[in-house]
Amino acid sequence: MNNKFQKGAQNAVKCLNIQKSDRVIIISDREREHIARSIRREIEEIGCEILWLIIEDEVGERPAKNFPDSMKQKIVDFKPNVSYYIATGKKGELINFRWPLKKILVLDLKCRHGHMISIDDTIMMQGMSADYDEIYEMTMKVYEKVKDAKEIRVEGYETEVTATFDDRFKWAPFSGRIFKQGQWSNLPEGEVFTCPKNVNGTVTAYIIGDYFSQKYGILKDPLVVKIENSRVRGVNCNDKKLEKEFKEYIKSEENGDRVGEFAIGTLVSLKGFIGNLLQDEKFPGIHIAIGGTFPEHTDADWDCDNHVDIIPKECSIWVDGEQIMKKGKFLI
Repeated sequence: MNNKFQKGAQNAVKCLNIQKSDRVIIISDREREHIARSIRREIEEIGCEILWLIIEDEVGERPAKNFPDSMKQKIVDFKPNVSYYIATGKKGELINFRWPLKKILVLDLKCRHGHMISIDDTIMMQGMSADYDEIYEMTMKVYEKVKDAKEIRVEGYETEVTATFDDRFKWAPFSGRIFKQGQWSNLPEGEVFTCPKNVNGTVTAYIIGDYFSQKYGILKDPLVVKIENSRVRGVNCNDKKLEKEFKEYIKSEENGDRVGEFAIGTLVSLKGFIGNLLQDEKFPGIHIAIGGTFPEHTDADWDCDNHVDIIPKECSIWVDGEQIMKKGKFLI
């Protein structure tokens, strides 16, 4: 086993509380096969039954254009109760492949699911190797501060945002403890989020979600997004190709230009952005997502198939007037 991944692989197993009686399915691609193998070896030590499917073997060319019935049948026949997705992100796969796959695993089969989209070697040695008891403690501290919030104000580097909240919509604490059947979470983890009632302001984003993260990394020319009444009303970037691509993305689905998520990262051991959304959205600060609301967690009364995060830097945060963060450092 590659020892540099050992702590991260062990945490991936502990986060899903895997027991000998579990039936575990691992879905990976060729590019992340080495990471999937390190996690599989930790699971084998426990003695579980394992099914490992390689995406390219199941769908052929990437990006996957659909979720094939033959792959669905293999999953259903195996009857897993724990699942991992360990693969790179490709343009178009969120709607065409990953959403249908997650529906089968989480909604239909009620798996405990670890979603490791775009995981890489750096994340395995950083975010996945963090102290998850520490992450749990900070996540719950932040949750207690925000769960009844009426207004959150954020100032960052060329960023100023005010969000208000509807008490019908729940805040969801995600600490990396995926212990209940039908529960899923990204790994690495560490965030608290909800669907906001209203958002206004300007976000200067240095990291963008979905496939943009893997394609562009840390932006040399940040994307400036202006938001009015929770809708994107302006997008500007010196990189006009990126600007055009982002605009097309948020216009491609109904509610694709509407803010669906407001989140605070709680993975406090991180030192800075690495250019990968999977970890960077957990960095202490905020991220806002345009599109999907995760209604299964937030009880939001609307949704969208697209979901793209935008992440500013050097955030200071006030919750109903109380400052809980100063330039990326928690004050609680």
